Amino acid sequence: MERPPLSTAFPAADATAQVERWLQKIARGDKEALAALYQAYFRRLAAMLYPLLGHASTVEDVIQEGFIKLWHKAHTWQPQRGNGEAWMIALFRHLALDQLRSGKRRTTVSLQPAQEDMAMEDEVIVDVPAPDFPHERERIWHCLNQLEAQSRAAILLSYTQGYSHEELSQHFATPLGTLKSWVRRGMEKLRQCLCH
Repeated sequence: MERPPLSTAFPAADATAQVERWLQKIARGDKEALAALYQAYFRRLAAMLYPLLGHASTVEDVIQEGFIKLWHKAHTWQPQRGNGEAWMIALFRHLALDQLRSGKRRTTVSLQPAQEDMAMEDEVIVDVPAPDFPHERERIWHCLNQLEAQSRAAILLSYTQGYSHEELSQHFATPLGTLKSWVRRGMEKLRQCLCH
């Protein structure tokens, strides 16, 4: 599959319903639905995976592998267990994390508390590599900066560095449920911001 044109935008607010329709079609062997999903999500997935993997070629490899896996596993998505968009994004994120765990790439970030008045969240924002999509990078950072500091830090460390919720809970000395709430609320605010 070819890379979509640079003009491809973030999916619309009803993206979840569209993804679910595509997944149902893909599960029945519809190659056009797979191509449409690829065109709609390539840039979003690349923007999500680049900070985690650090190299455009690695991101493209993971996306390619992910769409092959999606082709073979679309029938396993179950609407009663969660929305299709979240299922699909988790599939790609898990592939990227598997690549990191295999030792192929890993950027380390200190989880030690920052000194003086400098917040750890500020360090993370400066430290995270940005995707090569300038207008989307600006949008992502604008939306991230709208989040509460603890949500922003937890999301960045989780999604860009691969830290588990348990690791973050220990670092922040916060109950696991509270940390998951930070991430869930932050991701919902990000979604709302990015879809507008």
